[in-house]
Amino acid sequence: MFEEQRGYGSALRRGFQSATKDVIVTMDADGTYPAEQIAGAVDVLERKAVDFISCVRFPLMTKEAMSSRNVFGNWVLTVLFGVIYGQWLKDSQSGMRVFRRRILR
Repeated sequence: MFEEQRGYGSALRRGFQSATKDVIVTMDADGTYPAEQIAGAVDVLERKAVDFISCVRFPLMTKEAMSSRNVFGNWVLTVLFGVIYGQWLKDSQSGMRVFRRRILR
């Protein structure tokens, strides 16, 4: 499937509209997430009976995938997210998410 409207949000919206299963997985196309880990992430979602998982790319990504400046910026944004929302994440800018369709709205 090809989305003619440019942009990250447009691509996600098209994917959400086209999804047919109860569990949806998003993943950036920059090679920082191993697709072979999807089944394990879905298993965690099911086993822990949660609705949303934000995956962490740092132990899985290749060193060339992000510059040190981007790693530092991600760290700053992740800390700010934790301070503001009181939810501590390891990678607030992660592009890999696993969630149940029912939470889309």
